Amino acid sequence: HGANVIEIDWREDFAWARNQVLARCRDATYMVWIDADERLRCENPKQLRQTLKTFARLYPSYQLEIRNIADGIETHRFAAVRMMTTRDTRFEGAIHEQPRRFDGSELLSVGLTLCHFEHLGYGQEFIDERDKRDRNLRIARDSFGSDPTSERAIHYARALVSASEDPRATLDELEPLLTFLEDAPPPIEAMVLGLQAKVLLAADDPAGAERAARRAAELVRADAIAGAALAEALVRLCRVG
Repeated sequence: HGANVIEIDWREDFAWARNQVLARCRDATYMVWIDADERLRCENPKQLRQTLKTFARLYPSYQLEIRNIADGIETHRFAAVRMMTTRDTRFEGAIHEQPRRFDGSELLSVGLTLCHFEHLGYGQEFIDERDKRDRNLRIARDSFGSDPTSERAIHYARALVSASEDPRATLDELEPLLTFLEDAPPPIEAMVLGLQAKVLLAADDPAGAERAARRAAELVRADAIAGAALAEALVRLCRVG
């Protein structure tokens, strides 16, 4: 089908890997990146192509909706830049890599609703098969240690909770990240508080989970992770009403 397939070494750095591919796509108008555990869904490909052709010189990137599927059930969805022009752009971040301009500034982006991704990679069968949790935690921990930014702190927290086997040990490792995020944007702090609430539930501390989830809700009322943790905590505390 005309695919150009290349193989590269794995260096524990997703941005580096994507930049190797991007370097070979500079003659394209747009690039879209998709992992092996993702599916791109589009009901009207012809309309999608027409739209991209119409606005090719106006928008440098597009945000697409990503729907996380775990064991056949959609857990949550969010939007992220997944399509961009190939000129003057590169990826940054060893894990949860993001596209940027060469000068480090963010790309202007708009939402594109004609297609979306289904992400299957956090279903139990995928996690068990590829040991994804431990790999992501290793990369996120090293990345944060080398350059402790708020963005890397949230990637570290997400990987830490995903790989958690000992809730109490996870809480101890998560605590410094919460202190680090005190000056971070509210959505970032709320997400980490929601993750903390999940771990507190796993540690059989519904009262602590409720406190963490309510703090997150005060910052961002629509945070899905915190909302789910708060609901479960209240059920465990027999406060369904």
